Amino acid sequence: MKNSLVFAILIYILNKGKVSRGELSLRFEISPNSVVRYVTELMNAGIPVYSSRGPNGGYCISEDFRLSSTFFSPEEKKRLIALIETSRHLFDDQLTATVIDKIENIAKRKHIDYTDDNAIILELEFDEAALIPIKDWLGVDYISRNGQKYYAQGAAPANETVGKLLSLGAHVKVLSPKYVREAILSECANIITRCS
Repeated sequence: MKNSLVFAILIYILNKGKVSRGELSLRFEISPNSVVRYVTELMNAGIPVYSSRGPNGGYCISEDFRLSSTFFSPEEKKRLIALIETSRHLFDDQLTATVIDKIENIAKRKHIDYTDDNAIILELEFDEAALIPIKDWLGVDYISRNGQKYYAQGAAPANETVGKLLSLGAHVKVLSPKYVREAILSECANIITRCS
């Protein structure tokens, strides 16, 4: 119950944009102190939740935050497609067809459960200039697009990750894991030191 409530609060904040503690308390029928406790759990789990005080205050989540493609289990993906398919007659338009195509694409992706000690599970954001090298490196199945940005989640050999990401320059941003970002910064510092 507790985990599902924390998850429900996450989804609610993502959908609403900004939500007050009072609204969350009413919506989920919990005390304001429980709201604070559950939001703190989200922050402790690495979700970038921000709060602001005052009459227009509330909780919001960083616009850069993206749920992983593994967010839905395979069964949930199939159910979601079925739900949309059954309501297709209500919204028989191009938008519905596009939504179904996107969800089916997500449903086809394999859940990454890479247990090799020599692999790193990467989450990347990148622009079109890095698209082909990242497709070749991680595979096309793990790439999605949102506006002008592309996102990838895939397993990469640990021994080549930092060098490969450096070769892509400013066209790629490592969303996770944090230690890969730190390794890139360290290697950049070493390069600057060697070139000085």
